[in-house]
Amino acid sequence: MGSKSFHNLLRSARSSCHQEECPVNTSMVEHPGSSPSDGLSRRTVVGAGATGLALALLARNLSQVAAQESTPAAEGGAPEGLAVLGESSIPIPAADIPAGGFSLYILRLTVEPGSSAPASSVPHPSLDHVETGTLICPGGAPRYLVAADGSVSEVGDEDVTVNLGESIYVPPNVADGARNEGTDLLTILHIEFVPTEGGMATPSA
Repeated sequence: MGSKSFHNLLRSARSSCHQEECPVNTSMVEHPGSSPSDGLSRRTVVGAGATGLALALLARNLSQVAAQESTPAAEGGAPEGLAVLGESSIPIPAADIPAGGFSLYILRLTVEPGSSAPASSVPHPSLDHVETGTLICPGGAPRYLVAADGSVSEVGDEDVTVNLGESIYVPPNVADGARNEGTDLLTILHIEFVPTEGGMATPSA
């Protein structure tokens, strides 16, 4: 395999997925190119699509429920067949939001034990939410770790451990990578806030 940075890898994975007609929402935009870096990784796109992190986490369940007969909600609870598998509230600084609007670029990907992608950066905000396994993130500063209880802590350029149910927010132009040092499959919901210009997505480099 050739060497690819973290964000170049994501773009290549989505491009490959389109060629193989796998189930990725084709209405999502191609995100801009990223800074080059040496490294190796093995990741597989397994699904994507939503209008925000919480909605993305709910999408799998909602699609299943839609195929079932509607069931009235029990008082004080959710309808039968509906389950929230995870949620995370991540504050995004106003200064980081692209001027003129943005499109959400969303991927769900897997990282096999022992696999990694070196740190790279993109000129817009991004975040990763860990659905299974444990994510180790090399990179720059500042980045922000969002714990499962919603607390936020600033982290520097050290390797950051992101556990199940936690997220890491990466401001524009800050390097971030990924590594799976565990024995379990790592599953990440990756989201980027891609700037739009004149109502159209910014072209890829």
